[in-house]
Amino acid sequence: MSSQIFELKTLLNFRAHLESTLKPSPHIINARVLFPAVSDMAEVNERCRCRNLKDKTPLYLIQESAATGCQYCSIIWNSLSNLSGRDADTHWDLIVGSHIQLEDGHLTVLWHDGNAEYLRLFTAKGLEYYKRKEQELTFEQEIEGYDAIVKRNQITTAGSQAFFALIGDWIKECSSDHKLCSILTSQSSSNNSKMPARLLRIDKDSSSTGGYKVSLQESLENVTKYIALSHCWGLHQPLTTTKETLAARKDGINWATLPRTFQDAIIIGAGLNVKYVWIDSLCILQDDKYDWGMESAKMSAIYENAWLTIAAATAPDGAHGCFPTSLPTKEYELQMPNETTPTKVFARRLLSPIDSRDHLLKATNDLPLFQRAWVFQERLLSRRILYLCEDEMAFECATNVRCECLGSILNEAVQGVDGTKSIGLKYRYHSLLNSWNCYKDPETLLPFQPTGILNVWDHFVSQFTQRHLTYDKDRLPALSGIAKMIYHTGALGKYHAGLWEARMAEGLLWFVNPSIDGFDPLPPKVGLSTAPSWSWASVNGSWDYRRVSMEQIYLYGIDKELYVTSTGLELSAMGFACKEPSVELHLASPDFFGGIELGKISLTAPLALALISYKPSEADESYAIKLRDQKVKLSKGEMVAEAFMDFVLDHGGKPMIQHAEVFCVGILPEYNSGKRNIHSLVLLPAEHKGEKVYRRIGKFLAPDGWYNKVGLQSLSII
Repeated sequence: MSSQIFELKTLLNFRAHLESTLKPSPHIINARVLFPAVSDMAEVNERCRCRNLKDKTPLYLIQESAATGCQYCSIIWNSLSNLSGRDADTHWDLIVGSHIQLEDGHLTVLWHDGNAEYLRLFTAKGLEYYKRKEQELTFEQEIEGYDAIVKRNQITTAGSQAFFALIGDWIKECSSDHKLCSILTSQSSSNNSKMPARLLRIDKDSSSTGGYKVSLQESLENVTKYIALSHCWGLHQPLTTTKETLAARKDGINWATLPRTFQDAIIIGAGLNVKYVWIDSLCILQDDKYDWGMESAKMSAIYENAWLTIAAATAPDGAHGCFPTSLPTKEYELQMPNETTPTKVFARRLLSPIDSRDHLLKATNDLPLFQRAWVFQERLLSRRILYLCEDEMAFECATNVRCECLGSILNEAVQGVDGTKSIGLKYRYHSLLNSWNCYKDPETLLPFQPTGILNVWDHFVSQFTQRHLTYDKDRLPALSGIAKMIYHTGALGKYHAGLWEARMAEGLLWFVNPSIDGFDPLPPKVGLSTAPSWSWASVNGSWDYRRVSMEQIYLYGIDKELYVTSTGLELSAMGFACKEPSVELHLASPDFFGGIELGKISLTAPLALALISYKPSEADESYAIKLRDQKVKLSKGEMVAEAFMDFVLDHGGKPMIQHAEVFCVGILPEYNSGKRNIHSLVLLPAEHKGEKVYRRIGKFLAPDGWYNKVGLQSLSII
């Protein structure tokens, strides 16, 4: 309180002086702001409060500096008055106890009431341009606050001529200059047999409220170009097509009944001279299980063939719309030393997400659209995507990522197969699929199958399981398009409900990462099985997928007598073998990569009876597992291990199991410090059509000697 009283007294002393000297008016948008003569710069710098903006600076001192000659402080103060909505010149009490600070290249104003404002100052070239141009002038380096003037672009107004021209430029660069994108375009052109069954046709119609007639069209023989919409359905179902409404949709759809997000997508299509748009809820019969199965099986081709995918990134539902909201921008002029014309300096609030080099990555993690599991596949499969964010748009193809404020984003650049560099997850995915290779370690008998593709698949599954699904039954269909593209490389063999034939034993060793907070792995709902228990797709909810890989096991130093082949695991040194698993699948749809009604895997492996008990604690919830046969002990006591359960709590928040007898099955060994541990699964006995089977409920690492007293058994897991 005493510091605020001191600041208030200081402000009162300066008030009359400031009111008479502070120019230009904070309400003049295009005020011309000039540096003092270079000879006077040292004197200004001595008293300028923007020298130490990396530390919290009382806001009234910026007022003082602006009034006494610092033109940079004038820009800051005028920008705050114009953009913050807080007229501090009128309400002096607003700046008592308020501070300003330079953080991560932007200015943060911490108001005394606890609220914050974020201010971006930018030029077309950035202040670094002038630092490099005039090396003998050092005042910019001496004043830390000048680092807040960065290189940025102005944001177009959504729906304007400049808006559509910029999108057109991005697409032209992608189609003309990117070799990998050209390869993908030629591949998709040969895949026109997988066109969607229906598209929305856009025709100009002056009698329509929106200026366009929109109708559903099924005859698509001559259609070669369409736009796809990626969007959130939200809590309320958007406008749909059903068997009953199909005929009416073909006659025409009333513009007023279209959700705003759909309207915006259609306007963008028309603005880019594209006559057709694909929107899932309108182009798939939502009450026809057969039609939905057929169209979902073509989902990868639908997005792959789309000329452009529009991603309504910030819209939580169809009513929100997808056009960015243009932020107010103020323009000033700054006379740089030895420059003949003033430099235009612009001020605006920070974009959302923050306009820094990682802002698109932040967007893909935080914005509503990217929380949807379906969208992860849509993003990867699309040739090019236009992201419509809250304050700007961005563009991603297989080669580059661009946004309005920064232009090309090339952080974390990786060398591509065609010599170009790109950050894109899409680039890594597509370039790998087009140029994968295998290698073998000459020092061992361990042939590494196409590890690169398998690791990419693991990364995809991990990203996918952290996202939300409206319907649990969609877990495998929502990743089926990516699975198909990986399958067609021939690198990993057949696809079995989320696992791959070439590395089936490893595939069984997935587990829920227990160290990640905020996720909620849930068991299958009673009477509704989305996948067999041995597949990661059987775990509902949002969670973080992990898998034990042969590369990890190999790093521990595999015994020379151990060797793994694509046909299974043989452990001559251990005296037992987990032989080649055989898989039996009953599909839920015509799509082999989609949902599964029943999946059974049969294998021969060591099987042991054990006891498991629930151990809740303040730190976490875990299970302890020990052998049922108490004769098997370690030198220091009972043989006990910690089990990673596939799910701990049921849908009611109660432990799935308190104490129970379970079975353990050994899958793959790991050698560590001369000891042989066995990666194993935790099973519960079950019955299927009179046959004794098992269901997986977890994974653990069995200590050395765990299976010494048991032999091999044939078993089936469903």
